[in-house]
Amino acid sequence: LTSNISQIIYNLKSIEFIKKDIEKKVIKNTKNKNKIKNIQSLSLNKIDLKYYNKKDNVTFEIFKNFNYKFNKGNIYGIYGPSGSGKSSLLNIISGILRPNRGKVLINNKKIKSYDIPKLTNLSFASQDNVILDDNILVNITLNFDHIRSDINHIKSLLKYFNLNKFINKKFFDKKSLASIKNMSGGEMQRINFIRAIINNPKILILDEPTSSLDTKNEKKIFNYLKKIKKDKIIILTSHKLSQSKYFDKVIKLKWCY
Repeated sequence: LTSNISQIIYNLKSIEFIKKDIEKKVIKNTKNKNKIKNIQSLSLNKIDLKYYNKKDNVTFEIFKNFNYKFNKGNIYGIYGPSGSGKSSLLNIISGILRPNRGKVLINNKKIKSYDIPKLTNLSFASQDNVILDDNILVNITLNFDHIRSDINHIKSLLKYFNLNKFINKKFFDKKSLASIKNMSGGEMQRINFIRAIINNPKILILDEPTSSLDTKNEKKIFNYLKKIKKDKIIILTSHKLSQSKYFDKVIKLKWCY
């Protein structure tokens, strides 16, 4: 109880901030926005990114004049030492982070950073494998309403990724709030991956998607990515050199401090 109350108090300022945005109508309904259906390429043009460490009065330069073009039908693997900007690069591509300078282009057309998730069918699985205290359907779809075909599809994915035990009725019962937080790190990561692919995104971004998996399940993930890559741009970070065999293109970042 003490832990939960502390967490609520900690997040109160964030709730107030969101409330102000809603009142000012800054957050708008984007469902009617015309999404870009046929994404051929995503380009980063002359990207600069810096972080300022106020405590040490030091500026960290992560990217300087960074350029790269991602094309549909490829799996891109990003390597680099800690601090080289792997996660920052994914955040820029997904519109979470705005660079200090430079442009993001889709099909060679400039897109504002905050419009990227609105105008594209994009999915981003971070390293934080968040599991909700709810049934497996809600955890994967982040939705409370499911038709039979959705349920069957989810069951087939659970089976494919060696998560058969979660096909058990108690994890699918809509009335059940049975916690599934006791699952292993590898199970959480696979659930997180299924959540990322369930809506058939055209841009799929994965931050260390197999860091908690054994070789068998790692292979399952990459075989699946190879199977679906034809109409997608797939970008992921990795620290395992052995995985380079699965990538069509490799991007090597260096620490630019």
